[in-house]
Amino acid sequence: MFVTYWILREKRTYTLFENHYGNVLSIPYGVAADSDLKAMPLHEVENQVHGFVAEETNEEHFRGLIDWVELHRPT
Repeated sequence: MFVTYWILREKRTYTLFENHYGNVLSIPYGVAADSDLKAMPLHEVENQVHGFVAEETNEEHFRGLIDWVELHRPT
């Protein structure tokens, strides 16, 4: 697929994915001993997992991720 546009009276054509970097995954994680997890009630395990995810799913995290991708993308 091609896109054509005009800039300062100069016609330019480029492919739609010319600047596409690819998919980026953000996978939050945490650390807990298996013996601690086995001793906890299930709702406490859920709260701990939710805490790991909540720490990483905020605007600051994703802005930092975008900055990292911009810095490391191939030229």
